[in-house]
Amino acid sequence: MADQDTFIGQEAKGEIMAARLSEEQTVHIISVDLGDHAALRNAMSEHNATPDMLICSVGGTTPDQIGFLTDLAPEALAACFSSNYHASLFITQWCVQRWVQQPNPSRTRHLVYIASGAAFVALPGYTAYTPAKTAIRALADTLRQELLLYGDESMYRVHIAFPGAFITDSFIQEQTTKPELLKNMEGSNYLDRDELLKNIQSADEIALKIFKGATLRQAFLLIICLFKLLVIEKLVFTIVLRSGVRHADSRALPPRESTRDSVLVLFYHALGNFPVFESSSILSGTVIKSTQQGLIVGLYDLGCLIGSLTTFGLSKFRRRTCICAVAAIVIIGTILQVTATTIGQLIAGRIITGIGVGTNIAIIPSWQAEVSSAHSCGALITVEAALIIFGLAISNWICFGASHATSSLQWQFPIAFQCTFALCLICIAPFLVESPRWTAHHVSIQKAREVAARLNGSNEDDHIVQQVISDIEQALEAEGTSRSMFDIFKHGGQQNFRRMLLGVGGLFMQQMTGINAVAYYMPVILQEYIDLPHDLALILSAAAAVQFFIVSLVPIWVIERLGRRTWMIWGAFAQMVTLIFVVAGFSIGGRGGGILVTTMFFLFYDAFAVSYLNIPWLYAPEINNLQMRAQGSALASASNWLFNGIVVTITPIALSQISWRYWIVWIAMNFAFMPLVYFCYPETQGLSLEKIDNIFAGDVGHGFSALTQGVRESVVMIRGEHLAPPSTSGDEEKGKDTAQAMHRETSI
Repeated sequence: MADQDTFIGQEAKGEIMAARLSEEQTVHIISVDLGDHAALRNAMSEHNATPDMLICSVGGTTPDQIGFLTDLAPEALAACFSSNYHASLFITQWCVQRWVQQPNPSRTRHLVYIASGAAFVALPGYTAYTPAKTAIRALADTLRQELLLYGDESMYRVHIAFPGAFITDSFIQEQTTKPELLKNMEGSNYLDRDELLKNIQSADEIALKIFKGATLRQAFLLIICLFKLLVIEKLVFTIVLRSGVRHADSRALPPRESTRDSVLVLFYHALGNFPVFESSSILSGTVIKSTQQGLIVGLYDLGCLIGSLTTFGLSKFRRRTCICAVAAIVIIGTILQVTATTIGQLIAGRIITGIGVGTNIAIIPSWQAEVSSAHSCGALITVEAALIIFGLAISNWICFGASHATSSLQWQFPIAFQCTFALCLICIAPFLVESPRWTAHHVSIQKAREVAARLNGSNEDDHIVQQVISDIEQALEAEGTSRSMFDIFKHGGQQNFRRMLLGVGGLFMQQMTGINAVAYYMPVILQEYIDLPHDLALILSAAAAVQFFIVSLVPIWVIERLGRRTWMIWGAFAQMVTLIFVVAGFSIGGRGGGILVTTMFFLFYDAFAVSYLNIPWLYAPEINNLQMRAQGSALASASNWLFNGIVVTITPIALSQISWRYWIVWIAMNFAFMPLVYFCYPETQGLSLEKIDNIFAGDVGHGFSALTQGVRESVVMIRGEHLAPPSTSGDEEKGKDTAQAMHRETSI
């Protein structure tokens, strides 16, 4: 420890020594001004130890350094910058020079900087302090690059935390000189500590958040502290007591690699989702023959169907490679559409584009699941589904804007715009990580261990990483006895075929709610059947899509509070009611009927957004046996595109032939889904994969019981009542152990 104040250092040393893990752990204190380069060099020359980790919690302000720029003396400005930046810079230089002189460390070396939220948010009255903290951020970013000259991330890592205001004695004293403007901004305009604690975190809380994720173990720590920043005592004390805690809090630290990778894959999925409705709804505002319109739009879904089925044979290839390839396919298909001079070329381009989009939609969700935590699965699926609707909203507004063009740009620009997302997919791919399971299966266990450590934000010897790798090895060993893709069409001891049908049925119901009869053709319906002006029809369709997107975000917070069955049953009921009013509006006719129909379309979107938009995509991977999850998800995705294509192909024809009576079909469908879900669909919300396997263990029943088997048991489990698992053979017990192992693997 290096500190100007010997008393503070001795006090901190006493706390650390009292909490140390063994007598071999020692604390050395150096009294030196770290802003004085010569003094620092002289002091450190007396110590030969090379630190494994350098923690810089330096700086602060004195009363003469607080104030607006026009009021500060030049000497105060220089002193503040020196104590907050030079103090970190000089000791970092000494430390890195020692590291370079002693290469090939036995453990990863870390640089940890405790900066401030002031590096991102301007603090009025802290003109001297804020630039220094921004400089610390730039120093950390620069060192991340420079240290690559001496070794990769397994040898050197740079961390920086940006805490906001937190409670210490010096912070309390600081309130007497801090400008009122800043105190009001940060909620610290009460001098009483109890009042401050209501709005501002304590030093203990900040310390815990900063050091979560650090594997400190037996490392020699050089901790730097200037002035009387009492937080350093809390930080050092935390090192001893909280050693081994590994999950960082995003509010205290910049995103860890695991968070970054999950967010990147989520964003990657977003880019893959945008073209779904972007391409699907482009032609919805174009008035052409109903048969041609249905065929052109529907054949795009045929391409998506083909693309989703190709994923059966792509599992051995790197996902990054596959997605870059299919992104290139999307670009090729888009070029064919934009340059089309005949209907045939336009259709060919749409099929090719659909193949690319369908493959992306089938691949990326599994990738997302394997690099994300299991408890966030429902929320992530909701976000991903919402991003599809965001694509719908974008496409509607683009179509509205392009509709005012008088040249071929009216339809060429909206189609060409899809290339933006495909190019982004290709650009982001190199920064993404493969999943540990894929890496273990197709590369090596060692590489999988490295990936798992990266996702966990820890070292390879971390016990969580070791457990994950052990689970992967067990799962792969068990899977080796059942690798045929056709096993999903057999019941076996886990009712694989029935479970696959439930997943396929969920996405079948999603498409047969009538959603795409509205989403694809709302502008045409409002213009041709409600007699609205062209521009007004496009504006209302775009506004409905924006509302659709906003409401689709609601399940992020509520999707795990109610069961999957509850959402689907009540969603079908709400959709049925809105469509009944749609039929009534068409029957009434006139301005009043048009208003009723348009309003019900908006409400239909809302009902769908909180139920069938998300649940079917979530249900398919949950309900399938883990060994059959890839095949089950691919077939469910294929059913989505198959029935999507059927709906969008027949809708313009049906509207032209039977008009408003067409909506009665969707009323009947939604009515039928309520008893279907109630009697045939087991509940999966909150159940582990092992418990879901228990529900389906044993042979399939006979007659009606074959369809309802396991439904009651799942509801009983959710209610917390005791349910003894069915007796199983040794092979079935092994399967359940495998499911549990793979569930733990998916959690990481």
